[in-house]
Amino acid sequence: MAAVAIRGPILEVDEYVDPKNIERDSLKIISRVRPLWKGDKVRFEPCAGAGFMNTMLICHHGNEMIDALIIRVFGEGMDYMMNKTQELTVTKLFHEIGVSPIIHCIFKNGVCMEFVQGTTYAWANLSGLADIKVVKAVARELAKVHSRQTAKLALSKYGYGFNKEEAESVRKIKEFIDNWPTAIGEPDADKLFRTNFPSLEQLKEETAIILDVMERMHKTLLICHSDLNPTNVIYIPEQDRAVFVDYDFSGFNWRIMDLATFIEFSAIGLTPDVEGTKRFSDDFIKEFLREYLNAKRSLGEIDHEVSDSDVDHLFKLTMKGILGVYLLYGMVFVCLAYGERERHGLRKVDLIGVASTMVTWYFKNKDAILATDTETHAPWP
Repeated sequence: MAAVAIRGPILEVDEYVDPKNIERDSLKIISRVRPLWKGDKVRFEPCAGAGFMNTMLICHHGNEMIDALIIRVFGEGMDYMMNKTQELTVTKLFHEIGVSPIIHCIFKNGVCMEFVQGTTYAWANLSGLADIKVVKAVARELAKVHSRQTAKLALSKYGYGFNKEEAESVRKIKEFIDNWPTAIGEPDADKLFRTNFPSLEQLKEETAIILDVMERMHKTLLICHSDLNPTNVIYIPEQDRAVFVDYDFSGFNWRIMDLATFIEFSAIGLTPDVEGTKRFSDDFIKEFLREYLNAKRSLGEIDHEVSDSDVDHLFKLTMKGILGVYLLYGMVFVCLAYGERERHGLRKVDLIGVASTMVTWYFKNKDAILATDTETHAPWP
């Protein structure tokens, strides 16, 4: 197994990278991180995995990928969806605990990080995530993110950048409701929106139900990624470990949302399977959850051998968490559709279509999942 690189301090520079002139402005950042690179020999390539709100470039010197960099520029114009100050704080935290790529530099509206030679996942091709070795690597790193040690470090060293009194998902849901549109702005998208989405009052009622369920599941809030879909995971085979990217929504949150987001979207992609035929098998999901709990035990956060009962209980909680995932992400895609004409080739009607299938899944499965007994087991630590 290859050694994990030692992480040094992050350089912080007072520079702005214009998303419309990203190659030109990125050279200002690259000159600070790779001072021996000649500007006229720097090559740029588009980078998949930027998400729906950011822009990323791969930067390398000449034809060599040795010491290649990623420049990630934050999206603009949807500030209510993202707390960029908090994202930069999480970037520093995740760099320090080793769950991110190595972060070389933070600038005013983005970051410069190492280009990780690993396996990335796109919505169009998630087959590699059916490998239990990969999902176990994710489980181990996620346990590190969710640890009490990480929460203590976040508050003691970076406390100014976090809100630990309110779950990040609660804050996002409130902001989505405050900015909820009455129309999307294109005829086909508006028709889908009117047909498939509840009224604002019903939406408030449904979010209140889910928020109550999530709050009863968790004794405490801990640091979470909060958007752990498969496009935000890189698996490094030589090290049998994973790193996480894209911290738009990261902060103190409900851990179950990370588990549910990863295990659900890794199986189905962006098209919720209303009939439930595409989801990973229960045994596969339980292997992932057992690895997560064993990693928590290795960190000293579980004081007994992980039992089948522990795994079964967390499995039931994760299934309930999937409800919250679909409701939250349905709202995310509505706001994305309303906020932009097009994102990465997805039209407004495409974004509303994704949101519609998520909301359809939520209402189809809500009653059965909420009826599952999760109250008879000791509270989740």
